[in-house]
Amino acid sequence: MSRPNERGLLLYFNGGLNTPQDVIDRSVEQGPRMRDAGYYPLFMAWPTGPTTSYFEQVYQTNNGRYSEERQPLTGSLRFASSLLVGIARAPADWVYNVRRFNDTIGHTTCEFVVADPILPSVAPAGDAAGCIEPKQASFRAVPDNPGGQVVVSDFVNSGPQDPSRAAELVATTAPRVLLVPFADGFGEAAWKNMKRRTERTIHAEFELEGRDPYWEALRQRYPRGTGGFAQFMALLESCTRGIPADGGPPCPKEIGAKARVKLRHAKLTMIGHSMGAIVVNQLVQAFPDLNYESIVYLSGAATVRDTKAALEPVLRQHHGRTTFYNLMLHPLNEALETHFAGSIPSGSLLVWIDEMLEHPDTRLDRTVGQWSNMQGGRHAFAPDVRARVRLKIFDLAPHEHMLRDAPDDKAPHDDRLVVRKHGGCNFKGVPFWEKAFWTTEEGCEVRKGRDRCVGAAPAGSKG
Repeated sequence: MSRPNERGLLLYFNGGLNTPQDVIDRSVEQGPRMRDAGYYPLFMAWPTGPTTSYFEQVYQTNNGRYSEERQPLTGSLRFASSLLVGIARAPADWVYNVRRFNDTIGHTTCEFVVADPILPSVAPAGDAAGCIEPKQASFRAVPDNPGGQVVVSDFVNSGPQDPSRAAELVATTAPRVLLVPFADGFGEAAWKNMKRRTERTIHAEFELEGRDPYWEALRQRYPRGTGGFAQFMALLESCTRGIPADGGPPCPKEIGAKARVKLRHAKLTMIGHSMGAIVVNQLVQAFPDLNYESIVYLSGAATVRDTKAALEPVLRQHHGRTTFYNLMLHPLNEALETHFAGSIPSGSLLVWIDEMLEHPDTRLDRTVGQWSNMQGGRHAFAPDVRARVRLKIFDLAPHEHMLRDAPDDKAPHDDRLVVRKHGGCNFKGVPFWEKAFWTTEEGCEVRKGRDRCVGAAPAGSKG
């Protein structure tokens, strides 16, 4: 290890549409760079593959109950129901997609522009100044704006126009129209099971049903959850703070006194990508007393409501020692992301969740990882913790001095990062674990010949 682990433990929780092997494969590249940055990284992998999630949902779950054996009759009927539900919802989904196309490609509306009184009025279409309300307070995190929470650059709305996006969406209209029922009906069932699997990382599958002595002993040993991630957090708590009053496992004997001292003083960074934010919310609620320094969501798929409920007590309890960083794509990139060459409905996973898979009742029930939700959702956090809630919006497009989506060794000079896709933080070379990546307007500089992410222009400067 080229550097000591002075920055403490880093726990990374993968998002949806991944297998544990996908996470393991990426850790081969990311793990050594995290260690070089001063962390001791742990990749908390859990299964979120879409196909396995769907078939497990329809063939092995039933109203909150899980069966180890597949139920062919029930599963076949639910398979047919998924298609019928998708067909029934298709007209509304078509309207949502047409409206989004018009509001982004046709004439960019204010929902897809980052508008602030002290930002240059440069927008993809029209004038961003037209999206600013009279006497609107600035949300921008700059030195002379103490109430600012949002890290955003002067270039956030600017960039070269990309006519290929519109052309791709127009050319692929027919397959997208035909596949909407499948995306909605089958996607919703897969999403439900992926959410169920987040719960299983805290509470094991048969934790409540188990009646034999083994399960009783396990419940007593891990009273806050017998899932794999909950067991790990319980052991970490006992090794750093001792066994809590409500019970818990003893620290393993293999961890000696010196190691316990190091753990006791180690700071903890929790990074959740997409659905990983849902897992982190649940773990932080169950184990609020650990030494959290940074909680980082990369395009978080948790709701604003659940994030507020989970993180507010920790931010308040730790008296300024814990900060929540919420990183988001530019709203236009969120809305126009395409998959499989545009052949299925456009929009990032978060757009799918809010428009097709969840059907939220209020703004607070929408995803925390979209600026269109957090522009107002940030006000839901209590005033006494708001200063510890830091938001960042990536620029719409890279510029001459910025790194493209997929960094490579042929970059001619030092570049900066602009993430434009929901899974972009996991592209090779993107140092999502660096504080400079969370806190500076344009991410950080990736110097040629170096693995470290070096701080770019500070918030508030033009970069």
